[in-house]
Amino acid sequence: LFLVWSENVIQLSPSFRDDHPALQMGLVKALPDLVQKLRKGVTLSQILEDKRYVDDMVYKGLHFLLARGLIVFGVRAAFKNDAEQQVSLRKIWNDLLGQNAFEISNFLGAENLEGEGLASLIGPQPKDPNSAVATLWNNLKAKITEAARATGDTMSRNRFMQDAAGRDAESKLRSAKKIEEAKQKLALNQYGLALPILQEVQKTHPQTEFIHLLMAWAKLGCLDPDKKMAQLREVELAMVQIPAEERYDAHYPMILGIFHRAKGDLMGAKKHLERAVAMNSSLIAARRELSAVEAALKKESFGNVDLKGMVAGLFKKR
Repeated sequence: LFLVWSENVIQLSPSFRDDHPALQMGLVKALPDLVQKLRKGVTLSQILEDKRYVDDMVYKGLHFLLARGLIVFGVRAAFKNDAEQQVSLRKIWNDLLGQNAFEISNFLGAENLEGEGLASLIGPQPKDPNSAVATLWNNLKAKITEAARATGDTMSRNRFMQDAAGRDAESKLRSAKKIEEAKQKLALNQYGLALPILQEVQKTHPQTEFIHLLMAWAKLGCLDPDKKMAQLREVELAMVQIPAEERYDAHYPMILGIFHRAKGDLMGAKKHLERAVAMNSSLIAARRELSAVEAALKKESFGNVDLKGMVAGLFKKR
């Protein structure tokens, strides 16, 4: 969706304001200094160069701001130099790597396979024909042009679409089986085994039902004390992407409870876990987590009582 806009300057819209509630959402807060960058008029490619950002977070955060009308894509920025153009072309090349002609056509859109669309996508031909960027530009143009030629045949395209639909159905079935496998491992606290399975499913079928919910659960089970805060931000990002209809499932308040427990909010955790158990009393994982939180609260309470008793005893001796 954003590939053809990667070199257009992103601008703040007239609707933008610093106190807009959208800027407090997890999708945006997961991208530190993003607003400062946008004020300078940067391109998507320039934002993606920031090593602090995960590409998925950038795309989703910008899509959210676009949907709320806070930013717009302005005019296409000219490449400052060959090195900048080479970075942009290399990204497009990597995105198309391993795709056949029909997949390239679907990925780029027919309007970007030739003419002005293609020229806008890859930029002008580099002046030095012997440079690395010129070689990349020629190879990329040839690859896209060949895709345009191959997909011009209607019969071939229809046959490919039918085959692709069959492959997609098989792939979705395999993903559904992997989701069930991951659920079983999560229920047994085997978070380290469940996480790579879910990551594989998310890569091939990011719209799979409950994928963000289960990813959040697995990541909470794999927290590293040294990276805890960054990992909790990743979990928060996964949770804000959970569709509304999935929030009526008992797993949602359960994972909220685990999330609050990880942050140190035991009372908040207890409230969410009690709701999860009320929604589904047979959800053993929720009952197990609730017992652990109640034990922690009880221990905390005894600690406070003992401290009060000790302080009171000191005053009595005086």
